[in-house]
Amino acid sequence: MSEIIVKTPVFEAVFQPLRVGHLLLRNRIINSGHGTSLGPGTHNEDLLAYEARRAEGGAAVVITQANAVSAGCGDFYVHDEARDGKYDRLASRIQAHGAYCFVQLNHPGRQAFLGPNRSDEILFSASAIPQHEYGGAVRVPLALDEAQIEQIIDDFAAAAEAVAQTKVDGIELHFGHGNLVQQFLSPETNVREDRWGGSAENRSRFALAILERIRARIGTRLVVGARVNLELAPQAEERAELTGQIVALGNSGLLDYLSVSGGNFSSGWGVATNLPDASFPPALWQQAAATLKRQLPHLPIWLAGRVLNVALADRLIAEGVCDAVTMARELVADPDLPRNAQQGASDRTRPCVGIQSGCWQRVADGKPIHCAFNPVAGREAEAARWHAPINEKALKVVVVGAGPAGLEAARNAALQGHQVVLYDRASRPGGQLALIEQVPHRQDLRNIIDWYVRELTHSGAEFRFGEEVTLDKLRAATADRVIIATGSQETAVSKGNAGFSGEILTVNQALQHAASVPGSVMVYDEWGGRAALSVAELLAQQGHQVEFVTSLKWAGQGLNDTVRLPAVSRLAKLGVLFQAEHRVALHQGSLQVQNQLSGSWIPLSGSFAMLVTSLIPAGNNALYLAAKQAGFSVQLVGDARAPRGLTEATREGYLAARSFGNVSLIPAL
Repeated sequence: MSEIIVKTPVFEAVFQPLRVGHLLLRNRIINSGHGTSLGPGTHNEDLLAYEARRAEGGAAVVITQANAVSAGCGDFYVHDEARDGKYDRLASRIQAHGAYCFVQLNHPGRQAFLGPNRSDEILFSASAIPQHEYGGAVRVPLALDEAQIEQIIDDFAAAAEAVAQTKVDGIELHFGHGNLVQQFLSPETNVREDRWGGSAENRSRFALAILERIRARIGTRLVVGARVNLELAPQAEERAELTGQIVALGNSGLLDYLSVSGGNFSSGWGVATNLPDASFPPALWQQAAATLKRQLPHLPIWLAGRVLNVALADRLIAEGVCDAVTMARELVADPDLPRNAQQGASDRTRPCVGIQSGCWQRVADGKPIHCAFNPVAGREAEAARWHAPINEKALKVVVVGAGPAGLEAARNAALQGHQVVLYDRASRPGGQLALIEQVPHRQDLRNIIDWYVRELTHSGAEFRFGEEVTLDKLRAATADRVIIATGSQETAVSKGNAGFSGEILTVNQALQHAASVPGSVMVYDEWGGRAALSVAELLAQQGHQVEFVTSLKWAGQGLNDTVRLPAVSRLAKLGVLFQAEHRVALHQGSLQVQNQLSGSWIPLSGSFAMLVTSLIPAGNNALYLAAKQAGFSVQLVGDARAPRGLTEATREGYLAARSFGNVSLIPAL
């Protein structure tokens, strides 16, 4: 297989410089502030290297994750970072690559995550409106009194002043995502009857007071912008009122730009809209940005939310929707996105496919940010030490299996100058991704498969698809190194000798034969991942009556809410029925369903024509074991080693290729 790489056009609008306050940005691509879990409350080397890499890749501005203006209200406390010289070091690293450094200032209010050691502390908000702590219990905040409001206004100003005394170029005030300022702006969370609540003007008073106090302290020493929501209000009248509030702030003369986003961190659905997965449309907040741009033509408007590539960014800017775009996950996937586009090589940019497993799912669990398809993301400090090729001598490397782990292993081996031959018994690359990409809202997976093929073609790798690899074939290949990435084997339940007479398929079998699946279907899941939900959605869209049964506490238990909630919502709208904490197994010789709470068994209904099972798979390591016994220099990676997720699979493929000549990099492989 081969593919000609065509140079992509240079985009004019997005690479026009942009004046923001006293700064002239080199282009209109901004690395937006986002959580990383890299620094344990401080800008350590891992976080500094991560931020600097986005600047090196061509972003015009790199914005930090939210830094707390008040002590105890966030991982990063502004005064600690400023006093200890962390901001100076961060700014110097970013500015060395021609970008500007902004610090995002925030007070989360009732959204503060206190953690288990501080669960007895009280949260504060505009009003005592309860909220479900994201992933936790209901919390009722305490309404701030006049003195506390005054203190927080001063905290914002003092934080801005502390930043202004460092090398940092600007600040972004977080007025959105359900944080404290948003809690004052919104009538849903502000029911006060004093001068801070009631009318739209009163609800805006807190935000305006913060801006006035900041400008009184720092003047124009820093660029001052704000991130805002326009889509939080559910009713059109409320949205219009919120728009008016934001426009008034924009017309105050106190802001240098507005950054438009959406969602919040008060609920699972709020986070799902704040961090939209691939089921959401690209640039989903563009209408909100265009509304602000029409009413604030003099003020730079930045747009966030699934601006997936430079072509889309260029069109949005050229059409006057916004003046700049902000990207987070897109630059996690490939920090070189801006530079590649400016050099006419956008086809070399690794696409973000919105699956969330390496980035947000890890951050939400308190783990360092990574990426399902960029094994260096969040490990930039480590990667800098490995930058030079490990081997001086070119090796012949055979990679067996063209799924995610195999593709990444082949790519990295080829990048080091090795001669790579990539085998797969399937007729096309991608492994399970090639099956899943036919499912609704998973089509973006084709983009990452195509990217791997382009990169491998560019590096001179040889493709041998449709070939089963045996020991004899490995011997004939005379490989110096062999990497086995043959994936996992699905398991299936036994039909038993009585009862259920329908057909039993695994998820992959159902995807391969979806068009011929008859009648009603039960999808049974023990794995908790995307696969079972995806096949259920495909079958339901084809008109089948689907019942989704899982042995877990809820459908998609292994997924983050940003992926799970949109998926189960779509299934519910398609009429799919759900049963949790039930398992399908052989009982007394027949296939039955057990209620795991009561222990009772019910024979599997004869009304189902098919049972599709997603059970915990097993690693497909037979070739590896045989090759190892035969004396090959062989490594086992990805699901073939132990079934897990995409992030782990691609990371192991990367490490396997990087370990040639330095086996200590990847112990026990």
